[in-house]
Amino acid sequence: MGSPQLPYRSSPRRLFPNWRGGVTGLLVLLVSLMVTTACAARPTPTVQVGAVPRSQTAVLPTPVPTPSPSPVQTRVLPPASVTPIPSAIVTPTITPIPDEATGLVVDIISGDTILVVLAGDPLDRTYQVHYLGLDAPPNEPTSPWGVVATETNQKLVGMKVVRLVSDPQASERGNNLERYVYTGNQLLNLELVEMGLAQVDQSISGIRFQSELEAAERRARDSQRGLWGPPPTATSTPAPRQPAGTATQPSPTVSATVPAATPTVQPPARATATASPSPTASPEPPVTATPQEGG
Repeated sequence: MGSPQLPYRSSPRRLFPNWRGGVTGLLVLLVSLMVTTACAARPTPTVQVGAVPRSQTAVLPTPVPTPSPSPVQTRVLPPASVTPIPSAIVTPTITPIPDEATGLVVDIISGDTILVVLAGDPLDRTYQVHYLGLDAPPNEPTSPWGVVATETNQKLVGMKVVRLVSDPQASERGNNLERYVYTGNQLLNLELVEMGLAQVDQSISGIRFQSELEAAERRARDSQRGLWGPPPTATSTPAPRQPAGTATQPSPTVSATVPAATPTVQPPARATATASPSPTASPEPPVTATPQEGG
C-alpha cells in the first residue's frame, strides 16, 4: 500500500504567475503620481506675447544714471560768480571826480559852458562844465554878444585839452560841474571877463578868485569892452575857425545886424529921401546922386 497523498496546495507563484510585473507597475504608477503632484504644486510660469523678461528689464535702469551729471554741471556755475560783475561796472560812477582833473573839450555850449570828456573815461561819458564865477549871455540870435562869446570860447578851447580845478564853494551835481578852466597856465574864467564877454556871477561869492574876477570886470567896464560897449560889428566879431553846431546858425544874424549899424553915418538922409519920393515925382535927384557917389 502506498504512502498517503496530501491535499494539493497551490503556491503563490502558480496563483499569480506575473506578480512581479504588477508590483513594478504599481511602483511606476506611484512615482508618476508623485511627480504629477509635485508639478501641480509648482505653478507654471505664464509667458505673455510681447512681454519683456525680467532679465531684460533689469538692464533698463542702467541708462538712468547717465542724466545725473546734468545737475552737477549746473552747480558748477555758482550764482555768486555772476553778481560781482555789475558791482565792478557801478564802482566807476560812484567814484568822485578829483578836485583837479584833465579833459578834452568836445563841444561848446555857450560862452561860459563847455562839454568835456575826462581823461580815462569813454567818449560817450561827458560832463557839462560851467566856468565858475562867470555869467555869459545866452547863445541865441537875439543876443549878439552871446554869439560872440560862444565863438570866442570855441576859439580858445575847442577840441583842446583843458585842466579843470574845483573850488570849495562850487556846487556839482551828477554830470554838471563848476570849475576853473585852464589851458596851460591861462585861467580862461578871468580871460573871458577881461575881454568883456562875461560878467561876474552874482549868485555865488567867496570863491578863490572872487577879487580877481571883480577887478577884471571893472577894467572891462571902464574900457567899454564887450558887454560894456556898443553892439558887436563886423570888425569886432571874431571869425570862428571851426564853427560849432550851435554857432553856425547865430553867426549870420550877427553879420545881418552889422549893416544896420554901420549905415547910420551918411545914408540916413538918403533913406528918408527914398521913402518920401514915392508919392511925389522927385525920385530922379536921388537917383542921380547915388551914381555920383559910386563914381
